[in-house]
Amino acid sequence: LIKEFTTLEPSAFVLYRSILITSMAMPWAVSLDKAPFPPDLKWRDKSLLLIRGVLTFINLIATIYSVRYMKLGDQKMLTATRPVFVAISARIFLKEKAGVFAYISMFIMLVGIVFVIKPPFIFGFDEESDYDSKVLYSALAVTIATILNSNNTVILRKLRKGHVICLTATNNLFFIIESFLFVMIFSVELYNPTWPEKFKMLIIAIGSFCTSMLFNLSLKLEKANKIATVQIASGIIVAFMIQIFYFGEIPTTYSLIGASLVSISILILTVKSFVSSSRNKLHE
Repeated sequence: LIKEFTTLEPSAFVLYRSILITSMAMPWAVSLDKAPFPPDLKWRDKSLLLIRGVLTFINLIATIYSVRYMKLGDQKMLTATRPVFVAISARIFLKEKAGVFAYISMFIMLVGIVFVIKPPFIFGFDEESDYDSKVLYSALAVTIATILNSNNTVILRKLRKGHVICLTATNNLFFIIESFLFVMIFSVELYNPTWPEKFKMLIIAIGSFCTSMLFNLSLKLEKANKIATVQIASGIIVAFMIQIFYFGEIPTTYSLIGASLVSISILILTVKSFVSSSRNKLHE
């Protein structure tokens, strides 16, 4: 839906989407008597919420741009690098063990990214290629945003004692402020969507709301690196299926090589994660 939704600028789209999600989250929070910023919340945790809001907003804008200009499968492969960076970030801030396998996976995944992006200074310029400067810049932007946003999962894991509806409402309140400032500073024109577009936006908002709630809930129950791995692995298959069967775009050889390398990297992380869990249970 986002790939087909090209009438709105990404910042304006995020503004409308965040207002819809907040409209769903706030009544629930009020009914449970859960404030977005509880009075007993420490300043450190408030700072983490602010950092999370900024990082997630940057990632969201970059994701929307990349979805519009890139093939869906390639875009998903770039965002699939997040588990490696989540594992590294979780190791630094949460003291969750990463080990040598995480760094091996990171190297394999970076090679896979090169095959997906296909930078001209390595592969040369191909006039028949579907990739132009917008695609390349979008790919670089979403890769950097994915690295930054890996800390979001770690922050949520750190704040897992907070209620999921509070975390969801807080993040979207930040989105409303940030997207409004973005619209005002860069003079982005606000377009009044048609009724079919409003319906699509409502579907996207409901899907994003449910995904956010389930993701926040899962982080309360499991380690950050495992959740990121499972989330991305399932998304890769869906993205390529939609690209092939809905948009009719067949992946290139380089994209398939990149997808294979990223999948191998994720597989290494997954096996290592479950082996470590099994060993810990045996020791207990």
